[in-house]
Amino acid sequence: MTQSFKSRLISAIVGGALIIFLLIVKGYFVIIPASILAIIGVFEFHKVFEKVQVKPMYLTGILLSLGVILAYLLYQPAYFSYLIAGGILCFYSILAYHVFSEHHILDVVVSIFSILYVVVPFILIMELAKRDDYFIWLVFILAFSTDTFGYVFGKKFGKRKLTDVSPKKTVEGALGGVLGCILSVGVFKLLVMPELTWIAVFLLASTGSVASIIGDLTASKIKRFTGVKDFGKLIPGHGGVLDRFDSILFTAPVIYIFTWFLTLN
Repeated sequence: MTQSFKSRLISAIVGGALIIFLLIVKGYFVIIPASILAIIGVFEFHKVFEKVQVKPMYLTGILLSLGVILAYLLYQPAYFSYLIAGGILCFYSILAYHVFSEHHILDVVVSIFSILYVVVPFILIMELAKRDDYFIWLVFILAFSTDTFGYVFGKKFGKRKLTDVSPKKTVEGALGGVLGCILSVGVFKLLVMPELTWIAVFLLASTGSVASIIGDLTASKIKRFTGVKDFGKLIPGHGGVLDRFDSILFTAPVIYIFTWFLTLN
């Protein structure tokens, strides 16, 4: 067993145990770590774009992220119009700063996109953690089962390349990931959430699995474009926050939208 593999294994065990603990206790035990991870993720996102001659607006991106998270935590329906006005004012302020600074418009775009790509999904995770049910678990089950089964099937049966963005990804691996995800969500239904219908299991698992794969490929595309191997080095053997949460950033919106439809019905 190599030292690299040992580091990856230890990080995976510790990280997995921590996630399970946070999912059990939920509430502010999720909100605080999720907020910290979101800020670190925004920093990592800005950092990699230095490689392509972008001058990342670190302070702007981090302050925007904190502002969005605080707006979410303090939100009250009566304050909605004030939040919208404040958001527009912040956006105009950023544009004004850009006009009178040496920053290229791409620098501004990177900061704004980091909010959509990183912060919003983490806020959705916080919102799901408030619910008195187990949907928050599915955010991670969708991502981890797709990744695990995709890896196993890809190693065993992979022949046809899925995309040039990630040469090691295969069509067979992707299909195995989707099937494994459906199986995992089915088992979760039987053991934990019997109220889910089998149609819901199939739709949720298949859609979430595809979203997980797209999230993985999106991160690979960004890293390929910027010429980096990992977003960061925070987690030994696993890279940074965005390397570990790339798929989860895409499965969280799927679960949130699914729960939103449930409330409509």
